[in-house]
Amino acid sequence: LLNLWGRYEECFNGIVGVQKRSGVHAAHMFIIWVDPLKRDKIREELLEKGIETSIHYSPIHLEPWYQSHGFKNCSLPVAEMLGASTITLPTYSLTKKQQDYVIDEVIRCVSH
Repeated sequence: LLNLWGRYEECFNGIVGVQKRSGVHAAHMFIIWVDPLKRDKIREELLEKGIETSIHYSPIHLEPWYQSHGFKNCSLPVAEMLGASTITLPTYSLTKKQQDYVIDEVIRCVSH
């Protein structure tokens, strides 16, 4: 898993349209931030190419429990922008060739 994570880190370094998370983490997920207006389209295009992605995490104040417990009229624009920007890439047992395919397709999708 750390090899996959490290390759993503290396290959997305300096790619316009892809911002990596920073800080210390467990490396159990590889999350990129993309233009929030393009995020859903990028995910659709990746799925069409056989690449499943997910979103981690939506802003907690928008979750149903928090909405029903005092956060209904709460506005946290930075959290909302980051939540709308995230794409979690596959980190399961990919071969190098499969990971190269994911990387190439992500770069293709964010560049147009």
